[in-house]
Parts: sequence; structure tokens; C-alpha cells
Amino acid sequence: MLDVVFYALFSVAVLVTVFTVVDREEIAWPILAFIFWIAVAGASATTESVHVLVTSTDNVVEHVTSHANGVFPIIFFFGLAVVHIALFFNRLFEIRRTVGRGGVGA
Repeated sequence: MLDVVFYALFSVAVLVTVFTVVDREEIAWPILAFIFWIAVAGASATTESVHVLVTSTDNVVEHVTSHANGVFPIIFFFGLAVVHIALFFNRLFEIRRTVGRGGVGA
């Protein structure tokens, strides 16, 4: 996958993670963060960088460099996705406790 697409997915995943931390009332942010972190984990397996050079004779040379990042970034990003699933269930149980005490849903 192109490195620009990987950086865009990573940026959106970080943004949704910030929304997860800031907005503690919303239950959708951890699910969205989980989806984006899984996508980042899949995209981090192999990234490609496109290089375009112009020589002194005005020839355009295009080259694609492929970086095989290995399994460590995949495990790290998958771990972040698992953390967001844990946050989702934590918020789900908080809602259940609040409704059970006669709070929000009563």
C-alpha cells in the first residue's frame, strides 16, 4: 500500500482515538477506532514509496521502493485495536450500571 494512504489511515485512527478519550459519553468512538486500527494494522505490512526523478538530460525516472515492515507494527496496531474493544465493553457496562440504578433510562 502506498505510504500516503497508510499515513492518512494512521492520522484518522489517531484522530478517532482522541475523540474516544475526550468524549467519554459516546459509545461509537471506540468502535470506529477499532475499525481504523485494524485497517492500519493491515496496511502496515508492506508500504510502498514512489520516487520520481528528473535527470540532467530531462528524462523522468520513476521508482517504487517497497518496505516490508515485519510483524511488529502489525502486532502493535492490533493491540491498540484490542484496547479500543476493551474501552467499548467498559462503556457498555457503565451504561448498564447507570440504567440499573435508575439513572439515564429510568
